[in-house]
Amino acid sequence: MRFYLDSNDWEADYFVSHEDYVRWRNNGRRIQNMYLDSALTSGFLDENNLARASFRGTVPGCDRSMLLENGVIAEPFYDRNMDHSRWSENFSWGFRRRFSIPAEMRGKQRFQIHFCGIDYQANFFLNGVYLGQHTGMFIPFEADVTDSIRNEDNLLVVIFDPVPKASPDHTDPFSPKPAEFAEYHRAQMSYGWDWMRGMVAAGIWDHVYLNANDEVRVTDFFFHTDRSGKVELSLDTIAQKKDSYQLQIDVAPVGFEAQSYSFEFMIELQPGDNQSTLNFTCPEPELWYPNGYGEQRLYRLTLTLGGEVTTRMVAFRTLQMCRNLNSPDRAYNQTFTFNDVPVFARGVNWVPADLMHCRSGAAEYERLVRLAAEAGINLFRIWGGGIVEKEEFYDTCDRYGIIVWQEFMHSCSSYRKDAEFLAFKKREGEAILRKTRNHVSVSLFCGGNEVQYYGEIPDSPLFIQYRELVHKLAPDRPFRTSCPDLSVPGERNHGPWHFMAHAKINPHDRLLASELGCNGFPELESIKRFIPEHDLDNPESQSWKYHFAIPCRDQDWRVPLQYFEANDPWRRSQASMFAQSDIVGYWMNHCRRKFPHTSGCFIWQYNEPWPTLALSLVDYYTLPKIAYYRLMRIQKSNVLSLRDENWCCENGKFAAELFLTSDLGAERLTASFRLLTMDGTCIFNKEYRGDFACGTVKLDDLAVAIPPDVPGGVVLAELKLAQDKKEIFEDTILFGVPDYKKVFDAPKAEIKVTAELTDETEKLLRVTVAAGDNAAINLRLKILNCPHELVYWRNNYLTIPAGGCRTIEAAFSSQTPMIRELEVSAWNTDTRVIPITGK
Repeated sequence: MRFYLDSNDWEADYFVSHEDYVRWRNNGRRIQNMYLDSALTSGFLDENNLARASFRGTVPGCDRSMLLENGVIAEPFYDRNMDHSRWSENFSWGFRRRFSIPAEMRGKQRFQIHFCGIDYQANFFLNGVYLGQHTGMFIPFEADVTDSIRNEDNLLVVIFDPVPKASPDHTDPFSPKPAEFAEYHRAQMSYGWDWMRGMVAAGIWDHVYLNANDEVRVTDFFFHTDRSGKVELSLDTIAQKKDSYQLQIDVAPVGFEAQSYSFEFMIELQPGDNQSTLNFTCPEPELWYPNGYGEQRLYRLTLTLGGEVTTRMVAFRTLQMCRNLNSPDRAYNQTFTFNDVPVFARGVNWVPADLMHCRSGAAEYERLVRLAAEAGINLFRIWGGGIVEKEEFYDTCDRYGIIVWQEFMHSCSSYRKDAEFLAFKKREGEAILRKTRNHVSVSLFCGGNEVQYYGEIPDSPLFIQYRELVHKLAPDRPFRTSCPDLSVPGERNHGPWHFMAHAKINPHDRLLASELGCNGFPELESIKRFIPEHDLDNPESQSWKYHFAIPCRDQDWRVPLQYFEANDPWRRSQASMFAQSDIVGYWMNHCRRKFPHTSGCFIWQYNEPWPTLALSLVDYYTLPKIAYYRLMRIQKSNVLSLRDENWCCENGKFAAELFLTSDLGAERLTASFRLLTMDGTCIFNKEYRGDFACGTVKLDDLAVAIPPDVPGGVVLAELKLAQDKKEIFEDTILFGVPDYKKVFDAPKAEIKVTAELTDETEKLLRVTVAAGDNAAINLRLKILNCPHELVYWRNNYLTIPAGGCRTIEAAFSSQTPMIRELEVSAWNTDTRVIPITGK
């Protein structure tokens, strides 16, 4: 039985460390921090004379969230405000909360306090009793508090040491010395990275709860199964006495009609820790598949032992890593295969959702994971420079069918190999595996990110240890040493991450493209939330550079904008987003066409933990960029794609190869390709019909002369697929002729728009847009007076040819908002506001 202590009535304050306090007390010549108390001497945990705390706020929480909640600091992600609160990192922070035990828990025999995540080093007290000390971000802290807890008026106190200091700099690749940040068992990126500034927070970043039980409790289990329904349940328990206990196991479908299963076992337990293994079969279960390949059938597992109930979601599936076609000898098997179905991993790289990790919870995960699923994404690579996410994240991935590639928390450094460090990492690795292994979405474990760039080798004792832990605790999951693993044939360095001509992408070949992408600005409305108004029109300002408007090398934001006349903030934002969308879309199509030789493409990066002008597909405020919608269109089960040389037709000719790709095979398809001018003139039109097997087939070599002086300096390549006359895919691609310098001043598009709320199987906003004599370029739909976090557009930033008509739908979160007006804009239309009809 659990009682969560997460709440908004925690108190906090900051102090000098106890070591600093002792220094000035013992040395009259020490002036620094003279006369200031530590948390231990201030009365912060003295029940008889409790000192007043300066702050009151929410836990999970950290020093910065507490300061922000109490109005002490301004929004840290605005301008360069993060620098204004770094003083907090020099202090010891104390958090405390009073609580009483709920009535239903009183009378229980045993009590434990459990912190799911603290950052970084802390001491714990309950009612003045010292519970212990803890170091490390990814190992939970638990203490038995049976002898110190009271029914009423308990005082729980956590005292954090000042956070450790380290440089964010990576070491020389030829130096065996680890980077400074690699010394600490915490998010490696928190000291800063090449797309974020540092924020080293101290606090309680995950849940806190009180557990109560009687004679026996379940401490851990592993539900190991496959698609046949055979289950091996490994059960860890703690018992107070030697006895026989009845274990009731119930497995019930969640949200769908199917058979439930129940089993009873008698297990013999000894006082203390016990391990039991139980085998049973759930005949003909419904199976779990990744997004786009089948349903995500989840079951609720309920374990009842000694009157205590433990529940969690589980699933049935068989996971294999199969050999890629034409792999080199000794290459990794890199094709995720679920229930004998090979999957092309339409992946993205996931980084923490907030630099203040305490602020990420169920709602934030639901937003980001659902956005990914709606866009056809089916894999998250949990980057080794970030964090092991909270349980709610993995729960959400299970529900939406997102494969999780889980890395251990190492990145861009070599690591110590002494016995003390390895012993700590063994405990940490065990904690990570026990936390994640029951989640059906978690499908691969990896030793870390780019560690071999900095001198690590596969037979390093650290990575041998991880391999052995995975084999022991999650034997049905594959393990790979590093991402990439340059010791294995078929692996390549990560990247590129920048704008380039398509011709440079075409020869690119790898078995799995685990990290590549392109930088692009976010929407102007997002930029205004973190760049001061006086700097909005100055991308060379310190504020823009602070937020990674990259001014040099391959990622120079100015390079793709040379193709445009983008001389104001809105045009710069739009052009930059458009360039990013072109590159990530081209990469995804390129890799997908090569399946089953290439088995996945992971875009860097999906999200971001603070607002930047760099690489994410969805910005910090969870507003998607143009690239997100481009991926949404091309990540259907059946798609058409082009292989060409560039995003512009520089010599007056359009030349490309046309391909059809099908994930699972499809019959009775009609593919069509049209090349159009803005005014609807059809330069080329052709259809292709047939039944298509799983994989990619080349439909045509296209070579079309473009008339001179086309309107707006662009042509539209319209790709469509229909099955039994029902459209299942559409992607209209804009090509510059010879560039995009006229596109923002292209002939105006007159459009007719209707917007109606419907309530059929789900509540939807259905928008119909008809273009007149000119195409509408990059049409954007936005619901007014409605937080964008509640809205899930199923298409946006689309180009509609002259005379064409499109219907676009938006779904909503469970909190369906009251909406009245729709804003419609495009690169070549005036912004209009349309009334929304229906209920």
